[in-house]
Amino acid sequence: EAGGGLTVTDSLFQQSFPPCRPWPLLLSAVVCLIAVGCGTRAAPLEGKVAFQGTPIAEGTITLEPAGKGAVVTNPISQGSFRANAAPGKYRVMFSAYRTASTPGPDGKPHTIQYLPSKFTVDSHITVDVPREGNKKLDFDLR
Repeated sequence: EAGGGLTVTDSLFQQSFPPCRPWPLLLSAVVCLIAVGCGTRAAPLEGKVAFQGTPIAEGTITLEPAGKGAVVTNPISQGSFRANAAPGKYRVMFSAYRTASTPGPDGKPHTIQYLPSKFTVDSHITVDVPREGNKKLDFDLR
């Protein structure tokens, strides 16, 4: 067709793909969101972390699931932490930081991780997170 488009192609496209009706798609999306929302919910965790009896001022706590699931890492501040994790069994790893006594290569102060590897990458510490969570999950690393 002169001066215009591809009428034949446009007609074929319209026959192959009818006009979109948003309601079925929207309804499907809502059903999926409801189904996902009804799955396992994260449980709240709170606790304290000390190394040799002294609260860890600055660090992290990492919960690595025994099976499938997301790894959870949260800060430790002034010896306390808060986290959310799906119910289940986890391996727990820690890190703790403090300012080094000597300056770094650039002459500026820097932080070092000071916990032994048995509390970090080689940790055998485990915890079971119940559905209702745990508001008193304390660790004294010795």
